[in-house]
Amino acid sequence: MSLLQGKWLSADAKQKVLESKLIALHVGVLAKAAPAASSVVVTTEVEAAATTDVNVGTGAAIGALAAKGIFTGTVSGPTDLGKVVIRNAGTKDGIDDGTGQDVYGVLSWAASVYTLEFKKDAGTAHTMAGTESLDFFFIESFDLFEIGIDRFLTGGVNGVLDADTADDVLTHLGNGTGAHADTAIASTFSGTNYLDAATEVHAALIAADSQIKANADAIPAAPPVAKKEILTLVGGDITAGYKDLTGAAAGVSDISTVRVVPVGGLEQEYTVDFTVITDGSFIRRINWSGLGLDTVLVSGDKLQVFYEE
Repeated sequence: MSLLQGKWLSADAKQKVLESKLIALHVGVLAKAAPAASSVVVTTEVEAAATTDVNVGTGAAIGALAAKGIFTGTVSGPTDLGKVVIRNAGTKDGIDDGTGQDVYGVLSWAASVYTLEFKKDAGTAHTMAGTESLDFFFIESFDLFEIGIDRFLTGGVNGVLDADTADDVLTHLGNGTGAHADTAIASTFSGTNYLDAATEVHAALIAADSQIKANADAIPAAPPVAKKEILTLVGGDITAGYKDLTGAAAGVSDISTVRVVPVGGLEQEYTVDFTVITDGSFIRRINWSGLGLDTVLVSGDKLQVFYEE
């Protein structure tokens, strides 16, 4: 059976699109005591902060993705999207080495142990003073079908990528050649590595909607319902100069098609002998005040009115 059912993208098709895409998100660990060292074991903190939902890499490494889809690959420097972001837990400011060099983290995984290494410039080890409490934010990847909405609220790392080629998350989040700098993301956000699942679904829905509209345009509209009423006039109608149709509950669809023929007389001319105006709710009032029929009609006369509703 086609995945496009009834011209709309089916639930199965949406699931396949979403499962084929990964998103990399920052996950935070707050108030970790910084050691007087260049690295610290963070297995307990990382596993507690990582999602318990099904995600990429659970129980096995996939390229640069460790268990639970956590990124533990190579980081080239402070502008690399793969870095662990480090902040002072109190001030929420970034950390530098005292000379203006930004300090960042690199997460590694071996024998089920996560280690956070402190780095600066292009990868030089940095030794913490051991007097600070740190917030750090590592990268975890998910397929878009399984991810919980709370993970979206925490913010992404700049892109959605194809799951079947995601052996290195950050290569695909960069420009496809391993450049991960934010400027590369901003200037080269195109190509198959950046296919956003939501955009794909939206495009499919737009295409389906266009097809529906095209089919709808090919279906002839229902013709207006032709009606006839015979209005018997009384003294009050003659004085008022008008009489309302009783069957036009939704109004006359086209007042130019209204025909008025007095019983025993000739068809009258629209705008010369009569007009059709609103009764306050619908366009259904046959009016002759000040027009040709005004001096002709008397109580007891009958008007045949033909109209389309």
